[in-house]
Amino acid sequence: MLSEDEYYTALHHLHNVPSKYQGTQRQNYRRRLKKQIKEYEYNIKYTQFTPLPYIPYHVNRNTPIPILQQLIQAATSSTEFTLDTESMKVYKAPNRPALIQVQILLPYNLSLVVICEMMHLPPRQSERFTLIAEFFKAIFTHDKSMYIWGTNEELLPFTQFQLFTHDQIDTIKTINLQKEFKSFWQEQHPHRRSTIENPDSLNQECHCETCIGKNTSELWSLQDAIAYSFNEYLPKLLTEGDFHIGLDEKLADHDQTQQEYRRALTTYALNDCLSMQRIIISMKEKNFQFERTINEFIEPTFLFSPTNDIDDDDDIFERQRNSPEIESSNQISRTNQQAAPPIAILEQNQTSTIEDQEITHQLEQEIPDIGSSGYPMNWESLTTNENQHESPEELTERERRIKENRRCTIRQRRRYYRNELVFENIDRRFTVNQIKSILKRNDIPIYVVNPVKQRTKTIKLFVAVREPENLSQYEERSRNFFTSQHYQQLKKSGDLPRRNR
Repeated sequence: MLSEDEYYTALHHLHNVPSKYQGTQRQNYRRRLKKQIKEYEYNIKYTQFTPLPYIPYHVNRNTPIPILQQLIQAATSSTEFTLDTESMKVYKAPNRPALIQVQILLPYNLSLVVICEMMHLPPRQSERFTLIAEFFKAIFTHDKSMYIWGTNEELLPFTQFQLFTHDQIDTIKTINLQKEFKSFWQEQHPHRRSTIENPDSLNQECHCETCIGKNTSELWSLQDAIAYSFNEYLPKLLTEGDFHIGLDEKLADHDQTQQEYRRALTTYALNDCLSMQRIIISMKEKNFQFERTINEFIEPTFLFSPTNDIDDDDDIFERQRNSPEIESSNQISRTNQQAAPPIAILEQNQTSTIEDQEITHQLEQEIPDIGSSGYPMNWESLTTNENQHESPEELTERERRIKENRRCTIRQRRRYYRNELVFENIDRRFTVNQIKSILKRNDIPIYVVNPVKQRTKTIKLFVAVREPENLSQYEERSRNFFTSQHYQQLKKSGDLPRRNR
C-alpha cells in the first residue's frame, strides 16, 4: 500500500504524463497509476471487506478422496453457485489459467468455497482426477444457477485440463452479476434533483451513476460494487499475483514469508466469490429479478502465420516472475499432462539476459517505485482485470496494423505453447542457436525456444514443440539436455555446436 508521500507522487505522475507516451501506451501508463491511487484512497475511506461465514477447500493432487466426495454431494444438492477464475500473467503472451474458485451457496447465508488449483491436479488416470471432473459435472448442468462477474467465456481456457468440455460450459445457466448489478444500481439509485421546494433533497447525496462519476455504458468493477454498496474496501493489490505456485500449504514446505504470501493469495481468491455473495443477498433483499441466460457457445478460431523450421531469435519472449520457488533439478515437464508444475514468471520491470540478448521494459520503469517495501513480493505492476476502461484514443493506420500483428502473434504463441518441454537449471553457456541446433540434431522439431532467467539466478528453458503426438519420445530423448554436465560432455566429444552457428 502507498504511503502518503508516494500517493502524492503518483498523483503528480498522473497529471504529468511524459509526452513520449501516446495511444495505448499512454492509456496503460495512466491506468496503472489510477489503480495505485484508487487502492490507497479506498483503504483510507472504507473499512475492510467482511465476508459471511464460509468453509474453504483446496482441490489439488493431495485433496483426500472423502473430501472430494463430500464436495460432490454438496454441489449436487445445491442450486446456486458463484464462480471466478484467476490466471498467471505471461509477458507478451496469453495469460495461463491457474485457479477456478467455486462457491457453493447454502441456506442461512453459509457457503463452501472451493479453490481448484489447475497447475497442481492429480494424474488424469487417477481416482482423484475423476472425482474432480465429477464435481464440475455436478455444477455445470442446466438446472443450476451460476453467478459470474462477467460471462462464462473466462472458463474456455480451462478446458485444456480436460475436467470439463466446451459443451458443458454451454449448458451453464449463467447470471452475469456484473451486468445485473448495473441494472440494479440504476433501478435503486435514479438521479435525485436537489430543489428548494424539496428541503429534504438538499441533505441527501445523489448516488446515481452520473453523480458518482460512472459512464452510463461503463460496467462496474467488483471492487466498486462492494465499496458503494457496503462502504467496504475489497483489496485488489494481488490482481497479478502468482496464483499458479500452489496455494495449499500442504503441497510443499515453505518458510514463513512464502506461507504468508500464499495465505494472502488465498484470501484474494476467496474474497472474489464471497463478495459476490454479499451483493447477491443485498439484491435479493430488494426483490431484484435476475436474468438467467444460457450463452450460445462459439468455437474460438485462431489465425496462424507460417513458420520456418529454424526460428529467428527475435521470437524469444520473457515471462513475468514473482515466484520465490527454488528449483534444483533438470526435470522436464509436459504441458499436455495434468500435473503441470508451477511456471516461473518474470517481472515486467526487470532486465533479463542470456547470451547478450537483453529485453528492457521501458513503461514499467517510468512508473514510480512505490508500495513494495512492506510486502514479500513485487507490487509495482498493479493492473485490474475488471473492465475499468478509459475512452479509447483513435488509432492511426500504422498503430492498427501493429495491434493486429500483435494479436496474430499472441494467437500463434497460444498454439505454440500448447505442447512444450520445460528444462530446469540450464547451463548459461548454451546459446539460443546452440540449443536449437542440438534439438534439431536429435530430431526434435520445434517452433520456438524461450530461455528465462529465474529469481534464483538459474535459467529455465521453455521449448514449444511440433508434432505433439510424439511429445513422450521427445521428453525421453532430451531428459538430461542443457545441464552443465551435458555441456561438458558435448565439449569433450567435440559435438558442441559453434556459438555463431
